[in-house]
Amino acid sequence: MNVYVHLTVNGHDHHLDLDPRTSVLDALRDHLGVMSVKKGCDHGQCGAVYRPGRR
Repeated sequence: MNVYVHLTVNGHDHHLDLDPRTSVLDALRDHLGVMSVKKGCDHGQCGAVYRPGRR
């Protein structure tokens, strides 16, 4: 069963019907063609993802 997702990317609205296991990264790259989004180390150790107020 897929889920309906609404994303606004760079000011443009997108409506996607996705597998619930699809990551935001995969949705952006594979479904919307946004290739500027990069995957980090996948473990939170490389610092590619920054969350203010958290270490």
